[in-house]
Amino acid sequence: MTTLPRGQLVVLGCHGVYDIGNDVLDSEHPEDRPVYQAQLRRALDLAEQRSDSCLVLSGGPTKPLDCSESRSYRQWAEHLGWRVDTTVLLEEFALTSVENLLLSLYRYHQEFGAYPESVSIVSWEFKRRRFLAAGEAIHGWPSLPECRPPWNFEAEGDLVGQARAAALGKEEDYVRSLKNGLEDYFRRKDVRALIQRRDPHGSRQRVRKCYQGYPLPW
Repeated sequence: MTTLPRGQLVVLGCHGVYDIGNDVLDSEHPEDRPVYQAQLRRALDLAEQRSDSCLVLSGGPTKPLDCSESRSYRQWAEHLGWRVDTTVLLEEFALTSVENLLLSLYRYHQEFGAYPESVSIVSWEFKRRRFLAAGEAIHGWPSLPECRPPWNFEAEGDLVGQARAAALGKEEDYVRSLKNGLEDYFRRKDVRALIQRRDPHGSRQRVRKCYQGYPLPW
């Protein structure tokens, strides 16, 4: 018997590892730290708006510091003096945007025994189509037929001018990479190379153990 969906899942895909000892965010774009901080605040606020909401911070150990992005974001919020509810969950293995969504669904299911009724995603405005395309790819994956929540996108921050135009070009490439489904996406050479580059601690075996019993598209 399939458990009925319950509650709202708020997903924040992290963008780096916060080093609390040095107050440094190790990120591909450290100059965007104020935006990442605003996204963290937005995600916490969204999760507090409904009593049945749960925030999942999602991000694996992508940097030399042996700490997941999600765990470091929680430490960052606490360092800022923000209240972090004990129900905030950590998803500590995602290495791509697709994985931010898929593994956050699994983390939610592990905690509550059901998938969410709806999902709200916090990220940059220019990444809207990326995340909605990732959500549709998850909906279309036959290995997970029982999980079909609607996706809501909550934009926090955007680029302007030439930087935005360049970023949108890359976003279109990302959307196209998902057109043939999740499993085809993870077979792509460029995706495999990206994952290898973002996994300095060899976390792929641990993710299989953490989500044993859940289908993985790679």
